Amino acid sequence: MGEERLHLTLANRLDALEPARQAMAAFLAPATLPPQVVFKLELVLEETFMNLIWHAFKDAAEHTIELTVQLQPDEVALSFEDDGIAFDPTQAAEPPFPASLLDAPTGGRGLMLLRRTARSISYERRDGLNRLRVAVARV
Repeated sequence: MGEERLHLTLANRLDALEPARQAMAAFLAPATLPPQVVFKLELVLEETFMNLIWHAFKDAAEHTIELTVQLQPDEVALSFEDDGIAFDPTQAAEPPFPASLLDAPTGGRGLMLLRRTARSISYERRDGLNRLRVAVARV
């Protein structure tokens, strides 16, 4: 089996997430991936996309986020490309673990989830663009 790809150009708006999730699900459906793998891919999509919307852009202008889903024999990779603020999630420190649930802030755990879900994560900044690739094992 060769590599198969889905490419989407998304606006940096909240309402772009669900159509992207549906397109990814339709693309992946013929591969009959285990439900836990689909869950992980949806988690990667949502956490990464939401972090881009909330943190990557300094202005209120519309920007695009290029999403590529690559179906490979042993993994599925989601690649995100954007012109937002440079941020390397592979180098970011995890926030301290709260002493109790009462001390736990809302949010702020997306990178931790990404790291625990992914088989691999790579990042590069080139030509003014962030390029993030997150791979999830197919099993």
